[in-house]
Amino acid sequence: MHTISKCIVSILTFLIFLASCRKQLKAPEPQSLETGVLSASKSEVALDAANTDKEAVTFSLATEKNSLIYYSLILTSGGHSDTVAIAQNTVSRIFTNSELNTILVDQFGLIPGITADVTAQVQASIPLNGKTAASNVVTIKVTPYFSAPNLVQGGKFDAGDESKWTVLNLSAGVDVSFTNGTALWTGGSWGHAGIYQAIAVEANKKYQVNMNVSGSGASDTWFEVYVGQVVPRQGQDYNDGGMRLGLNTWLGCGKDGFNGQLTTLSCNGTGGGVVQFSTKGTVYLVIRGGGNNLGTTGIAVDNVELRPIQ
Repeated sequence: MHTISKCIVSILTFLIFLASCRKQLKAPEPQSLETGVLSASKSEVALDAANTDKEAVTFSLATEKNSLIYYSLILTSGGHSDTVAIAQNTVSRIFTNSELNTILVDQFGLIPGITADVTAQVQASIPLNGKTAASNVVTIKVTPYFSAPNLVQGGKFDAGDESKWTVLNLSAGVDVSFTNGTALWTGGSWGHAGIYQAIAVEANKKYQVNMNVSGSGASDTWFEVYVGQVVPRQGQDYNDGGMRLGLNTWLGCGKDGFNGQLTTLSCNGTGGGVVQFSTKGTVYLVIRGGGNNLGTTGIAVDNVELRPIQ
């Protein structure tokens, strides 16, 4: 009997152990997505072509992980949307520079170099009970980069880059010099000057022109960009193809201190710097400016680009 008692005690102990294990192994219960808030690690993101595999931005949901809830992240911009899966039992999604740039440029058709609003929202589903829910919407500003080559030569205005440009002298009073890594317009007295460069383009392909411009603020001044097929001539205004981008103090841009992409600062011109030609051949990128007073520091130009976008 003593041996039988021991066996009964052992069996009871084992059954208690199994019951305890079952409690510990209890399946997770679905949680409501409404308890969490979606957020982004950055409110403004300039995607970096030099670090394609590095993190650009992370979207995170403030809620507990739960393997029974499936999440997906919906990105929207420019009238286009893309749904990206979030790994099971996680509540965040990291985007590299390359991944996010591909979505924005290749899938959404956004123009590289131009900042756009991108919204994100998490959708949740619970396959066990068929329930679905949605998070709040987060909006960030993202500037995609160009994956296509820059057709402009000497656009950074480093030492020796001035040889890639021709100075266009239009009227006395305004000078263009290549200094401190920029092309610099200075002066006034209603003078006018520019620079230009010949570039080969393909037929029916769209190109985006852009550049960084900075200055302390000017008065009675214009600063304009053209991409035309007519050869520029000294002493003659250039307007072939129409103005593409421009600062104009009478229209309200360039009066106060500025520093940024011309596509963002521009208040003149048509097409936002996008050009297209029906035949292949040579075109001329012309940057010209003038007026009464270009400001104490003048108008500096750097990082000039013309890249195919289609």
